[in-house]
Amino acid sequence: MSNLNPQITDTMVGVRKLKKLTVYPISLADEFKMTELIATVVSEVASAQDGEDGVLLLKIITAVKNNIKELLQYVLEPGTFVDEILHDITNDQVVAIATIIFEVNFEGTIKNFKDLIKKAKPAKDLLMRS
Repeated sequence: MSNLNPQITDTMVGVRKLKKLTVYPISLADEFKMTELIATVVSEVASAQDGEDGVLLLKIITAVKNNIKELLQYVLEPGTFVDEILHDITNDQVVAIATIIFEVNFEGTIKNFKDLIKKAKPAKDLLMRS
């Protein structure tokens, strides 16, 4: 059966034995929730002062630890036992999944909005002259 949603991405995870993990795109409603969560995490991490590398690293680790389960629940098959996944996944694999999440759900949207703003600006200027 062919994949009708090209945003669905399979990746391999595992510490000792690799297994396929399917990463799904996020619905708009969940994307709003995830964006709020990510903004909170970024805010926590950004509160570290320049030059405080140890504090920054600790804040990143704490933010990821406190939120990884919720983030994964947005993109994995409903009913997936996230705790089991966490016991069988490496840091590099988490980063790969985060990259998939960004590319599928945010990267194209950001580009499309930038393009839309460029297209809308001449129309706005034209309306303002009327």
